Amino acid sequence: MDTRTPFITIIVAVLNRSRTLQRCLDSVTGQTYSGWELIVQDGGSTDGSVEILKANAHRIAHWKSEPDESVCDAVNKAIHKARGQWLYFLGSDDYLWDSSVLERLVPHLSHAYPPCRIVYGRLAVVSDKGEVLEYLGEPWSQYKRQFIQGRMLPHQAVMQHRSLFDVHGLFDPSLYVGGDYEMLLRELRTGDALFVPDVVVARFQFGCQSSVPKNSLSVLSAVW
Repeated sequence: MDTRTPFITIIVAVLNRSRTLQRCLDSVTGQTYSGWELIVQDGGSTDGSVEILKANAHRIAHWKSEPDESVCDAVNKAIHKARGQWLYFLGSDDYLWDSSVLERLVPHLSHAYPPCRIVYGRLAVVSDKGEVLEYLGEPWSQYKRQFIQGRMLPHQAVMQHRSLFDVHGLFDPSLYVGGDYEMLLRELRTGDALFVPDVVVARFQFGCQSSVPKNSLSVLSAVW
């Protein structure tokens, strides 16, 4: 594939989030950039989420509903199906900032690898009404030392090159909290990340499923 137009796989892990799932999916399928695929791994929802996935099946490259051990286990299953050069993990409560996010990120992704396998922008923390509470994201030169000490990157704003998983393996499925931090630490302990300051990637809805530690891929206490 032409590296100037990278193909992006967006992965959503979901469990019983019928209230927010359609919004999440719409934020992906409404993108102006066309070089993407959407993979959804459902953990066996019983609240109507599966029916939403069935209704959107024509817009999803692959989806499956089955029990899993953890969020890390769910995303690992999805990674096996991914075809993208870059992978992005979006919480089912969260949604992309606007319809041009991927289009604005692509020029940076095209030139990031090598040397960087991690590219990140900014993240908007929002209320359940969509009001912005805070923006997260700082230059890597300022962030690196804090990251090594335990402060997580805003994961809903992070793009990861496929080679990251070829080199370091998949997420540790035994981790119920902090799986994303542990994965990025494998790379960023010695490597570098590329910060894109002018792109707000997503809205992270504080107080919903992805901000509950047992359901989260993130170390949220380290984010704040």
